[in-house]
Amino acid sequence: MKALELLYHYTAQTYLTLTRNESQVELWRVTAPNLAFKSRFLMRSLLAISALHLCHLQPIRHEELTHAAAFHMNLALGYFRSDVTDMTKQNFETVCAFSCFVSIYGMASWQSADRRLRSSPTSTNKPLHDFLERLHLIRSTFFLLSSKADWANTGAMAPLAHTNLSVNFATNPDDHRIAALLQLVTPPDSASPARKEQYRVYRHALDRLRITCALCTSTENSFNNAAPVNIWISSISEEFVQLLYEGQPEALVLLAHLCVVLKQVGRFWFMHACPERLVTTIADMLSHEWRTWIEWPLREIVGRCLCPPELEGRTLPIPIRC
Repeated sequence: MKALELLYHYTAQTYLTLTRNESQVELWRVTAPNLAFKSRFLMRSLLAISALHLCHLQPIRHEELTHAAAFHMNLALGYFRSDVTDMTKQNFETVCAFSCFVSIYGMASWQSADRRLRSSPTSTNKPLHDFLERLHLIRSTFFLLSSKADWANTGAMAPLAHTNLSVNFATNPDDHRIAALLQLVTPPDSASPARKEQYRVYRHALDRLRITCALCTSTENSFNNAAPVNIWISSISEEFVQLLYEGQPEALVLLAHLCVVLKQVGRFWFMHACPERLVTTIADMLSHEWRTWIEWPLREIVGRCLCPPELEGRTLPIPIRC
């Protein structure tokens, strides 16, 4: 796969697909490529994104383009680890652009990989584990930036930072559905200390989910992109991610509700297939009793509930696991 074709495709088409916020278009059209010409890891990540976008437009070249994307991103990550030993004002903007490309790559490549998984025998939870591996990659780049967040308010990356994070739960018409999950994350009196700690982790993830949903629906916020999803990804705890790896049903239920947010930003090519594939994967992992807790996400995303008919529309008592 020739890099020149991918670079041309990025500058001609891909940059237009990365945001719906007009204030950010020039950042992806001009700033990111200019930074990439001075950074080998950013250039490789740019080429990886371009390859996946081209694959989206030309699915007949799927194998060629997904291999090209993986090749360039693997090089990008290797270069990043060797080139960035410390965060400075000089490399902050480049790393910030790189983190955005990594986030896009994580979602887009999971869609592509999951398509192949569905055509071959695999364990039920493998698609979820692959998704969580990409989540880990995205989180690691965000964490690197978090300690220097003030630097984002000035300079070339300022359009990404100038976002009014005004949280008003009343703007979300479905807030009551998210708030209803509080009963799922409230420990019973008989819960063991270890289980109570798990419930604390679930409660934190639920609080962040509720904020994310409110940000997505508020007309007061200045972003029109996937920023709220990235906020949730970067703010959940490592303990919660581990509970997802373990397939704990409470964690899976919360993640299923995030899929509704993913659908709202699914107009982006790199996220359009994620909600349905993720929520159906979660449904396959849950027992029928637990699946009733994700009836709403299933109906919103898939258009139907995957629960047995006798359980539809009915939330069962929460199984007590002390």
